[in-house]
Amino acid sequence: MLATTVTASPSLWPAAGAAAQGSGNAALAVRTPGRSAPPAFDAAPQQAYAFASKGRGAAGTAGAPLREREHAMDAREALMLGRDSEGRLVRRPLSPHLQVYKPQITSVLSILHRISGVALAVGTGLLVSWLMAVASGPAGFAEAQAFFGSILGRLMLFGWTLALFYHFCNGIRHLAWDLGYGYDLETVTRSGWLTVGASVGLTLFAWILGYAMLG
Repeated sequence: MLATTVTASPSLWPAAGAAAQGSGNAALAVRTPGRSAPPAFDAAPQQAYAFASKGRGAAGTAGAPLREREHAMDAREALMLGRDSEGRLVRRPLSPHLQVYKPQITSVLSILHRISGVALAVGTGLLVSWLMAVASGPAGFAEAQAFFGSILGRLMLFGWTLALFYHFCNGIRHLAWDLGYGYDLETVTRSGWLTVGASVGLTLFAWILGYAMLG
């Protein structure tokens, strides 16, 4: 049994394997300098190379000499190798993949962050249209006020306000991550629910205050 060891940078640890030549099975492992190797897993070498070279046009012949340049597996490709529940060698799905991964608070809030960004762009367009109606004169202003005062208009304003506060609160959360804080699972979950609670609370407070000022 012949195994080929691939050296990966510590930032890519742990990787999932490297291609090897030979007959039978080959042990796939990635070793990082200064660290112990993870448990190796067995895979047919030709299968491993076929998955690794998929999309790059590379081809190998069973039993033929392997040249290092042609058969070197990129560390990112090695990370994509894995096995399914039946033990077959497969390429891991890309993340996020909504058809594979179970929804978690981190993934849901990440998706909502993007949706809220789109909602803010649409809401900003509505705000600009309201300002243009104000500048156009009494008739245009009355029409704009009638629309935003309707049930549909108020629902859109409420959604825009919620998107604004959510994007703001989650942006602070992402800023903390950029500074290197809050990456452990407990803190990530706690900060996620705190973001949701703060967004809803600030939205309700803004609307209650607005209605109170209108009398």
